[in-house]
Amino acid sequence: MTYHNPATATLEEARHVVEQIRKSLRYASGEDAADLSYELADWERVVREREEQTRGDWMQTFTGRRFYPMDPRPEEVDPADIAHALSLLCRYGGHLDRFYSVAEHCVLMSEWVAPENALAALLHDATEAYVVDVPRPLKRYLPEYRSIEDAVWNAICLRFHVAGDLPAEVKEADNRIILTERNALMSNAGVWAQDGIVEPLPVAIVGWSPAEAELVYQGRLAELMAVKYDEQDAAAIEEDRRFEQYRDEQREARR
Repeated sequence: MTYHNPATATLEEARHVVEQIRKSLRYASGEDAADLSYELADWERVVREREEQTRGDWMQTFTGRRFYPMDPRPEEVDPADIAHALSLLCRYGGHLDRFYSVAEHCVLMSEWVAPENALAALLHDATEAYVVDVPRPLKRYLPEYRSIEDAVWNAICLRFHVAGDLPAEVKEADNRIILTERNALMSNAGVWAQDGIVEPLPVAIVGWSPAEAELVYQGRLAELMAVKYDEQDAAAIEEDRRFEQYRDEQREARR
């Protein structure tokens, strides 16, 4: 088998070699299998190195992962990283009377909206675990940032099986809760554009510590994901039941 030079191989060439070695391993044994295993490990390392070169810079996450914000992937999104980062991230760039985390903001919204929208509400600011919380007035002038944030959001949606478009109820809650937060956390704030247009969201702002916010966020996410998987299991069971019914009907028709 002719391989490329590991030092000069492109990503596609390295991936091709890995695939060829894996095929050869199926039929190898003894010393040949051992040699191929070592060679496979070397070429898999080459693939990882080439991927890093093409994916841009990476950031270190709380759990020790490498996250590539310019090339986000669902399998690299970790719930623990999101909960931890959001629990330490203060809303409004820290311009508040006391600490109030993005994690608490998301939990409060998830508890207010309808159950079917709760997971989307909890995750609606999850991108900020990776691209931080940029204030609204600034974000509109950063089109490249918004493009990066959208890509991270797509990866999060795939990871947690939520729709990319936020439900209208979640958007409404997000617009209303900022008045609630202002009233509770900004003693020197004046009139905002939302005043007289929407009503404050009727939730209680506490100002959890980062440790509490992280714990509550993790628990809420686990709860909502369990419900989602239960619903998916129920749908799968119902689909199986319908298929069995259809198959029985077809058998009866052939008799």
